[in-house]
Amino acid sequence: MPTIIDGSASAEFETPLPVTEGGTGSSNGTASLNINGTVGATTPAAGSFSTGTFSENVTISGTTFSLGNIEGAAGGVRFKFLRVIQATATTFFTTPGNGEWCGVIEVTSVAIDDVNRSGYLLARFAYDEAFTTMTTNVQNTTIALSMSGNDMQVTVTGGSSPQNVQIRIMGAQEA
Repeated sequence: MPTIIDGSASAEFETPLPVTEGGTGSSNGTASLNINGTVGATTPAAGSFSTGTFSENVTISGTTFSLGNIEGAAGGVRFKFLRVIQATATTFFTTPGNGEWCGVIEVTSVAIDDVNRSGYLLARFAYDEAFTTMTTNVQNTTIALSMSGNDMQVTVTGGSSPQNVQIRIMGAQEA
């Protein structure tokens, strides 16, 4: 949840995106705010937030929140929230090209009707277009990452219902 520490507004990250403390919102998941303050502890956010974009390269679009530019050389972080059908490879990010991107992928999941089916996975993605799992912890489910061309995909299994999946992507493209 982006919160303005020294400013006049905050926004809950949901769909549709509600805005509180003097902002305006709409039902399509975008918002319009005028803010002056700090997002989190150190990221300056003085400027205008209009239809999902802070002046400091923060974007909110539907169920995706990005800070920086994960498709660029400087890099950044993106949070993505989606519902994944059981045993269905679902694209969550497309890399800029073969061998041109590296970073860390963090995935959490929980079945929509059964918290007994949940999991966590942390993986590194690097040259040779491969994922290396650094840690995983699952309960009655599995989480797998794969590539289809330049598309990063997540697959969850366990049970018969879809899973709510939250993904954090941190990385950058080669310069």
